[in-house]
Amino acid sequence: MAKYIDYHLRDVLTPVADVVSVNSSHSYMMAGVYSFGKGLFIRGPLEGSQTTYKYLHRLHENQFVISQPKGWEGALARVSSSFDGYYLSPVFPTFQADSKKLNIRFLEWYCKQALVWEQLRRLSKGLGARRESISSDQFLSMPISLPPLDQQEQIANLLDAMAANVEEIRSLCIRNQQRLSDLVISQHLSISQDRVVRMGDMLELFEEREPIRPDKEYPQIGIRGFGKGMFYRETISGTDTTYKDFNRLFPEAVVLSQVKGWEGAIAVCPPGLDKMYASPEYRTFRCKPDQAIPGYLAALFPTAWFLEKIKNVTRGIGARRQRIRPEMFLEMKLPMPPYEQQEEAVTLFEKLAPLQSLQIDDLEKLDKLIPVVLEKVFRVEINEENKILQGNSK
Repeated sequence: MAKYIDYHLRDVLTPVADVVSVNSSHSYMMAGVYSFGKGLFIRGPLEGSQTTYKYLHRLHENQFVISQPKGWEGALARVSSSFDGYYLSPVFPTFQADSKKLNIRFLEWYCKQALVWEQLRRLSKGLGARRESISSDQFLSMPISLPPLDQQEQIANLLDAMAANVEEIRSLCIRNQQRLSDLVISQHLSISQDRVVRMGDMLELFEEREPIRPDKEYPQIGIRGFGKGMFYRETISGTDTTYKDFNRLFPEAVVLSQVKGWEGAIAVCPPGLDKMYASPEYRTFRCKPDQAIPGYLAALFPTAWFLEKIKNVTRGIGARRQRIRPEMFLEMKLPMPPYEQQEEAVTLFEKLAPLQSLQIDDLEKLDKLIPVVLEKVFRVEINEENKILQGNSK
């Protein structure tokens, strides 16, 4: 195996900045940097008259950029050719690699690891939103072990190819998911015809509130957004919460997140999760007799059609969007077939349900694949650098 050489980032990266003075009569196409190693994104045009910044940084291909406020959260990225010429504010320092020592794509993959973000977190101070920024000097003080350039390129090429394959499989899963969703909605609208009902005609608020005891443990559920279903979260003690009571789930309960319901955090409780608990922020409903079948609703909830309907129940954007209160949800209207036709269709929907779950499971596995591979590829270097950082902190 080729010998790795120990460096600090300052030995292989140089701060560079293409500083552009802001002209109030000009427009600047701005970029942003996602957290968690997800790269750059297009923020959109910024009029020079609409900013207090005196200057901006113009990006160039194969520079490396960090977010001073969020670098410790993985807001680090290589500038790809598609972002050449875009702009960032001065809180995003840019760097150029020494091409004789460092392949910039190798660094890009290296910095997608949670352990690297942890190193940056240690270099900053404070907690949460009050955590201090990462300065250029702090970033450049990070140790890194590098193999020879040819091996760096091989590793980067391998990871690029793997990422392309993962994205291709992801696209296939999403297309299959959409086809299943389209099939469900096509059948649903066909048998619903012109019959439109309120959710309150089919469901009623029904909650089994249980007072919290300090000597008892409560297995908790969560609901993923975008119709991706319910999951076991964790078990907590009654002494670990400030809530006075929890909602105990019951079989086939319709569970709605008041906070994220507009984002599709709604599900029918599956077998195995009933008798678990949810905070009062999760409201539970039950189907009225002869009005709705839980399995039928479970097929509707993950579809893009239903997600668009529930998104329009509230107003606002992002964190400012209103919560979905039970009375708002129950006033929501949608086409719905009579109970007898639901019974006929649910047989088909129940056959499709395992396929829908499979696509969701596959997507979740894909999300975990690259971090696992990165951990294996860079394990030796990261472990050694953590020892160095721990030694420096003593």
